[in-house]
Amino acid sequence: MRRALVPNTISAFRIGLSPLLAAAGFAEARGFFLVLLGLLLASDFADGLFARMWRLQTRLGAHLDTCGDVLMGLFGVWGAVMLWPDRLLREAPPILAVLALGLVSGAVAYTKHRHLPAYHTWSAKLGTAAVSVGALILFAGWTPLVFRAALAVMMVSAVEETAITLVLPEWRSDVHSIFDAFRVREASR
Repeated sequence: MRRALVPNTISAFRIGLSPLLAAAGFAEARGFFLVLLGLLLASDFADGLFARMWRLQTRLGAHLDTCGDVLMGLFGVWGAVMLWPDRLLREAPPILAVLALGLVSGAVAYTKHRHLPAYHTWSAKLGTAAVSVGALILFAGWTPLVFRAALAVMMVSAVEETAITLVLPEWRSDVHSIFDAFRVREASR
């Protein structure tokens, strides 16, 4: 496979396999769910790593990555709710807050720029990694505290993405923080 295809192929892989997270929930296959989730999370890390390392960041790649993230998140929540309903029901308020803030961020970005945000902020990267670890700890039955802290980071990230959209004069990907958005806006004047 040509190197230029690697990041987008990895994102497409995540998009295609994400529905299996919900299927694992229907099948009550906890082990399969956790292994697949780990694999998809690793693919989320890998596509961006290869794109940056080989300088292959493209608009298409940013869209594919965002689509893969959204699908992995939605199908992951769906499957997890079927597999661990009691644990997730106790965590419903912050989970719903993260989902609502994510929808607001997407709606604002789509309304202003006709694109979903694909900013790949540092807060989103931290939040995704923390939610992954926190979810595994939660599903193992240890403590919900790491998961709750990770959800708080995800809420901050969604608010930051909305602010980035409001600051940017036009859509662009890979705006790693609100400070970068202000620099972009100043440079475009």
